[in-house]
Amino acid sequence: MINRRLMLRVLMLLFVVGAGVRAIDLWRPVDGTVREAWRESDTAGIARNYYREGMNLFYPRIDWRGDGPGYVEMEFPIFPWSIAAAYKVFGYHEVIGRIISYVLSLLTIAVFFRLATYLLPPIGALTASGFFVLSPLVVRISNAMQPEALMFFCYVAATYAFLKWLDEDSWKYFALALAATALAILAKATAAHLGFVFIGLLLWKRGFVALRDKRVWMFAVAALLPGALWYFRARGFWVTYGNSLGMSNEAHVIGWDFFTNRGHLLGLTVSELFHVWMPTGLIVGAFALATRFSTDAVRVALLWLVGIALYYLIFIRTTSASWAVYYHVVAVPPAALLIGATAAALTERMRSRIMWMVLGSGTIVWLLTVGLIAQKNIPLGFASPSLLKAVAVMAALSFGGLLALEKHAHSRIVGTGAQTRTRTSPAAALALFALPGTFLLQARQIAVDAHPSTMQNAYACAQQLAPVIPEDALIVATGGECTFGPRNLPAAYNASFMLY
Repeated sequence: MINRRLMLRVLMLLFVVGAGVRAIDLWRPVDGTVREAWRESDTAGIARNYYREGMNLFYPRIDWRGDGPGYVEMEFPIFPWSIAAAYKVFGYHEVIGRIISYVLSLLTIAVFFRLATYLLPPIGALTASGFFVLSPLVVRISNAMQPEALMFFCYVAATYAFLKWLDEDSWKYFALALAATALAILAKATAAHLGFVFIGLLLWKRGFVALRDKRVWMFAVAALLPGALWYFRARGFWVTYGNSLGMSNEAHVIGWDFFTNRGHLLGLTVSELFHVWMPTGLIVGAFALATRFSTDAVRVALLWLVGIALYYLIFIRTTSASWAVYYHVVAVPPAALLIGATAAALTERMRSRIMWMVLGSGTIVWLLTVGLIAQKNIPLGFASPSLLKAVAVMAALSFGGLLALEKHAHSRIVGTGAQTRTRTSPAAALALFALPGTFLLQARQIAVDAHPSTMQNAYACAQQLAPVIPEDALIVATGGECTFGPRNLPAAYNASFMLY
């Protein structure tokens, strides 16, 4: 058994590893080393315009404004405004926005630790926490100049507080869940799908009689109202000036093309498998659904994933796009809970053996992650020597665990006689093999994502152009395609990177 002291030490180790991995590329400015070029440039530009042109929170301004004031339809701009406020205190340093995201990401780790330890037994909580800490998508947004870090922190905190409120009926957790939900929706409108998740949790925990509770309706109205008011106001900027960060000037909602375009489901599947589940984690999670469905952690994770699936389906024109992979970060917490539930199930079958195998393999993978990322030019193809060595290590660990499992399940005394029978568990063996492999694939993806450099040539070009452009001149820049798909649906096509 894992005692409380050991549990805290391992969680502290995980936190340190998570902080270290998230610090990679932290100090880069908004130059060619960006991942989501136009989104980061817009956020940085809005923050800079607050700093230069006035700190009125309710009037965010973009660079690509032509001869207008630049007021833009967007999520509630508390994130870029906070960056500008920090500029006022510490001076203009672009890295400040990344530091704010980084701090929020560390707070998110701490909140998820609370959620995992609340729902899972020790070994399950540690495994779920390890999966969450090393999730490539969570790492990806952890120092991005985007509002996702703020949204995700509020998103995880809202879910944890809502569960605590349902279980303890505490006004404290009611207020925390309400505030976190409202802020998550303000930070990113897509977080409103928490409504689907909370309805499922409410009906599971309290039944339909809960719909008579006035607090439920008060929660719904109070959580949605701030976002509704802001997005109504923000749409006025689109109607008046024609500026939007992809809300009104792009087709996101499902349409008839869903039934004719197989690319939607394919894109959705690829993003989920290779950026959330990795994809062997899907095998691990399926084992939890099959063997521990009656546990709270698995049911919470399943209801959570159903709510996310509805969100993906409604906005499939965006959620299926390859550029929108970071929209899938919301699926990481429930996936982590299922991974942890499987570790707990295997522990019960293996007793202490699986516990030490998971901890040992996890430690090796974390060390491997640091080693991979520390080498900027390391070959990371599927046939690279580095990856093959790592696969060999994971295979050896998995094979050892498999032998131990088979030995444990080989014979069992039946009745009072000496008769024995063989009892094998192919599903458990498969889950056991997939578990360390999932951590390995996470490590590989983090290393692949590290040190982005896709826009360095464009940045150098912009730096050369800047000195010869008069301050009062208008700049014309081409953006992306104005439409997408066979029906020529509208697409946001602003070229914010070059203008920034």
